[in-house]
Amino acid sequence: MDFFRVPPRPERPLNVPKMPDWIHKPSGEIGVLLPHAAVIGRSNQALVALAGFHVYSQGVEIFLMLRTLSDVVLEDPTGFRELMRRRIDPINDSLPDTVFRFGVEFSDGRRATSLDMNWGGPDWQTKPPPSIHLGMTGGGGGATFDWQVWLWPLPPPGVLTFVCEYPQVGVALTRYEVEAAPILEAASQSIKLWEDAR
Repeated sequence: MDFFRVPPRPERPLNVPKMPDWIHKPSGEIGVLLPHAAVIGRSNQALVALAGFHVYSQGVEIFLMLRTLSDVVLEDPTGFRELMRRRIDPINDSLPDTVFRFGVEFSDGRRATSLDMNWGGPDWQTKPPPSIHLGMTGGGGGATFDWQVWLWPLPPPGVLTFVCEYPQVGVALTRYEVEAAPILEAASQSIKLWEDAR
């Protein structure tokens, strides 16, 4: 009876480090939901759509949707297999049609894409990326994929451009523009839960 003993509980650190603002939306803030529904890319097999924004004082969470016809089988929309392949064969710089691509461009010309790997080094918690960070989380299956895309920092005034492409389902390189002013206004209304919250 005492052969299988319950293992001791691991000690947990009391001070869990906070994720920096450039990596993830802040946990110490109530962001402002900003509706914005628009199809930003389309083919006869699929469409890519914006479903709105969750705006914080330092960045924007973008709600992104991918919908396909039910008979379309997506092989690698999140790019996970491609990421693993690149780790095994880093000199192969081709990009298969099975990988969904999303990016942003600020009015000052700065760009970031879902293919960028601009964090993860030894100092990622203390040193922000040199320009823009764009991180995608989410998932789905079948004919439905949803992503939450964290964009840091806030865009400058002017036009904010979203770019998408998904060759596997015939979505060509497409650009969609929005004005940054409503996003910047919403950012000023985000509520910090504690005085020292960042």
